[in-house]
Amino acid sequence: MPEYDIQKDHVSLFHKIYVQPDFKNFAIRPRDSRDAEALFEVFTQPRCRYGVVTEPFHTPEDIESRFAAHAAANFEIVATLADKAIAYAGLFPKRGDQSHVGLLSLFVHDALQSRGIGSLLLTAILATADLLLRLNRVELLVFCDNDHAIYLYKKFGFDIEGRHKAFARRGCDLVDAFTMARLAPARQLHPPSVRL
Repeated sequence: MPEYDIQKDHVSLFHKIYVQPDFKNFAIRPRDSRDAEALFEVFTQPRCRYGVVTEPFHTPEDIESRFAAHAAANFEIVATLADKAIAYAGLFPKRGDQSHVGLLSLFVHDALQSRGIGSLLLTAILATADLLLRLNRVELLVFCDNDHAIYLYKKFGFDIEGRHKAFARRGCDLVDAFTMARLAPARQLHPPSVRL
């Protein structure tokens, strides 16, 4: 299998297969350290904060240190407006016996939701998962009351696989979360390598 520069090759591939005139004001590029301040703003917006399943970021430096820890193995992109990050998508391949699986993360600035930016980023992430990384499965966690996100993920072929009761705290409440997953198209599924 040829070697890929995941960040560079995928963004190039993405622009060949999915560029729509409606998105002429937005650009997609790999996430880098200059995005920490803008992403901190995105992640701390009320709707984003309400829907985030992980621990919150407290400073832009928290964002950069968490992302930088495993950056080489991950595929992370941002949607930008005037080169300012206004949305983020990350694909985090797992290792070992789950090396065929990637974990998805997606955030869009509150003021720019419902404009197709999430769909744009999901298209890029899933093309990377299918065509470059050849992952069999992409999975995510989403709060059960996040109807907007669940609708978007279902539109891209994700199914609800299970419900985690009292999964995380939101203020004083314990909130349930769904595990959702999307399997790669059948033509791209490949069996695990045989170990002797």
